[in-house]
Amino acid sequence: DTTTVSEHGNSIAMTTRGVSIIDPNSIEGCDEIIPRWFSWSEIPLHQMFADDSVWLTYFLSQSAVRDGDRSNTATPIKMNGWFHFAPGGDDGNKIEHYFLDT
Repeated sequence: DTTTVSEHGNSIAMTTRGVSIIDPNSIEGCDEIIPRWFSWSEIPLHQMFADDSVWLTYFLSQSAVRDGDRSNTATPIKMNGWFHFAPGGDDGNKIEHYFLDT
């Protein structure tokens, strides 16, 4: 799974393997997703999995803080955690409890 976010032409791809800077012109859709670009404040979290509103908002807030450090000395953003969802799968999309160590 990949979540793609763009702000002022800077694009990041967040995957289970980490984060990469990408060329927005290289993004292609597939059967499961059609890529769309949003400013950070307009990301449709209500249309995404419930855990995205927790980890993605934290990641983006920390990215914005680090964005001013162009010296490449900024500490990488690291998160470790888990999410337990209520029964019901996609129909429920509700987090029962979670842990996020940042």
